[in-house]
Amino acid sequence: MSRKEQFEELLSRLQADLSLSTAQNEQIRGLVTAYMQQRKALRTQFGEDKGGRKEAVKPLNQKLRQDIGALLEPGQQGKFKANKEAYKEMLRG
Repeated sequence: MSRKEQFEELLSRLQADLSLSTAQNEQIRGLVTAYMQQRKALRTQFGEDKGGRKEAVKPLNQKLRQDIGALLEPGQQGKFKANKEAYKEMLRG
């Protein structure tokens, strides 16, 4: 699956799971787009050093989850936390 497909799958899943408003969907799309660009830069920077890249990506992952969580209503936050592992898996690659 391409990065773009992963991105679209994640956004679709978030929309379906959390019943995002249009504004939330647009804001999260922006966050995930920036995240994917940062991940791409790290892949270039670290090349074949998967260990280094993995360590560099951890704070990005944490910040993305925090930023998305900050955009959600309390009920959505509970669902987001409950599905955290599924979302993490979708961002791997």
